[in-house]
Amino acid sequence: MTRSKKLVISLLAGFLLLAVIVNNVPAFSAEELSRWIESLGPLAPVLYIAIYALRPLIFFPASILTLTGGILFGAWFGTLYTLIGATLSAIVGYFMAERLRALWGKGVPGTRLAAAQKQMETNGFLYVLWFRLVPFLNFDVVSYLAGAARVKWIPYITATILGMLPGTIAYNFLGGSLLDGDWRVISAAVIVVILFTLASWLLKNRMAKKSDGGGDL
Repeated sequence: MTRSKKLVISLLAGFLLLAVIVNNVPAFSAEELSRWIESLGPLAPVLYIAIYALRPLIFFPASILTLTGGILFGAWFGTLYTLIGATLSAIVGYFMAERLRALWGKGVPGTRLAAAQKQMETNGFLYVLWFRLVPFLNFDVVSYLAGAARVKWIPYITATILGMLPGTIAYNFLGGSLLDGDWRVISAAVIVVILFTLASWLLKNRMAKKSDGGGDL
């Protein structure tokens, strides 16, 4: 076994152990997590971004972290910190899949996922953008597919930021509005989330039709 294979296997074993530990810790609500991060004072934004960046390794729900950003830092700063953390998170997931493919020379298994990977290989920017816009697609799966498809860095990062921007703003405004207790703001944020979800669903269906039966997620 080569040194690089030993390194990757060791890292995967460490990530698995970390995931087991995290999954055995009682779940946090967004408010509980925000109180814990806020207790760190000036280091709170740094910790928030770090947790978001490492989230693919510990399988922590992105939705809870995004709402926490709005609750803890307000809508605008929450959006900024979430975008930074989520972009770093996307890079981590991409790097993991890219290294595994380089090591074993294989893409993502599974008929539907393999089809999505093939689509990304053909037009990386467009498909990463589409997949990021669909809120019910797993964020990390899109990162893994892009890494396995070896989408170029600049198109990948650009599409990731543009694709997750609408949802990030909506969920951070929703989280920030919970602190104010203004039901008009909360209702508006919820409506934005619903409209964004519907628009993304329609976009996904249109994308599937244009794929000529090539498969979708």
